[in-house]
Amino acid sequence: MLVQRIRVRFQKRGELRAISHLDTMRAFERALRRSQLPLRFSEGFNPKPRLSFPVALGVGIESLDEVMEFDLRDWTPASEVERRLRGQLPPGLELLSLRVADPHASARAVEVEYRATVPPALRDDPRLSPAGLESLLAREDIPVRRMRKGKEKVVNLRPFIRRLTRDGADVVMAFGAGPEGSVHPEEVLGALEMDLKAARAPFALTRTCVRLAD
Repeated sequence: MLVQRIRVRFQKRGELRAISHLDTMRAFERALRRSQLPLRFSEGFNPKPRLSFPVALGVGIESLDEVMEFDLRDWTPASEVERRLRGQLPPGLELLSLRVADPHASARAVEVEYRATVPPALRDDPRLSPAGLESLLAREDIPVRRMRKGKEKVVNLRPFIRRLTRDGADVVMAFGAGPEGSVHPEEVLGALEMDLKAARAPFALTRTCVRLAD
């Protein structure tokens, strides 16, 4: 029987931005095992700690605010859980906060926010200006091609894009998130007619916030 659910907010920065979502899960799994907390494990031949992330983070993107939950089979003070876990996290994974969460309702993301730092050579590009961003938002249809199970699918990004603004050298993007889908920041850059093969690397991408349902 589930006794306690712990919700963690953390940062993923530096060299760890290059690891996959699966590798991030493995890093937390190793840290939790080393912490010797009374973890609740999955069943089967290869039991693992029960971890959940409401939304995955793309490879190559730093994050200032991610969410992860895990379950304990014995009640442990939150301060003790934080002390044990914080001491086992690798460089690049930084614990921001930890609290006891509702054991009957998993965290559900409703919005994610990104900043794309524009390289100097493109900072005066009209496509990335406030007017250029507004022009994209004025469109009813922003199609993008995605591959799913070996088949190409065309998706309209517009219903998922909530905000696009320019803030100094950054383009701030806010997207809806949920079972209906979401948007990758690279897809928006592509819709703005950026040559991602040439320009993707200079765009430094950072996820700044994962907002959860109340």
